[in-house]
Amino acid sequence: KLSDFLPVVPHLLGPRDGRSECLLVSMPNMPTLPGNRQLAMAGAQSAEVTVALQGLPAEYTRDMVEALLVGHGFLGHFNFLYVPSNFATGCSFGYAFVNLATTAEKTVEFFRVFNGYTQWTMQSTKVCEVVLADTNGLLANIERYRNSPVMHADVPDALKPIVLHGNGLRA
Repeated sequence: KLSDFLPVVPHLLGPRDGRSECLLVSMPNMPTLPGNRQLAMAGAQSAEVTVALQGLPAEYTRDMVEALLVGHGFLGHFNFLYVPSNFATGCSFGYAFVNLATTAEKTVEFFRVFNGYTQWTMQSTKVCEVVLADTNGLLANIERYRNSPVMHADVPDALKPIVLHGNGLRA
């Protein structure tokens, strides 16, 4: 499990103040991520880890985030996506949860691509930051949202979390 090999533990806690806490453990031969972070993957062949993409433009929808991930080569490398949004306006709160179910190398690539990302499809000064989510893994995310108000029949499908097969099609 990837989390067993992570000496860097950025996490999403409490009110959104634009900051994340990070423990930095220096280890030889570990990939360095933007912001002087290191991600250890020693011995991990495959990994499942849920990350939060923070700093997304509020106009970004779930479909836009999915297209962003696919457009950067991550089709089939994530199996859960949720972009929390205001039910009344449809605007996102500026973050998304993505469960990566892929190789350790592809997970490191994901961090490298999206940590510090600014190439939005619209004008925005937002800078994306990738952090580990509190809820980790596909089954844990399904359980977390199964009875959530976001799953109510009156909530539009576009505002709900989605589960994807390895080929990128919805489950």
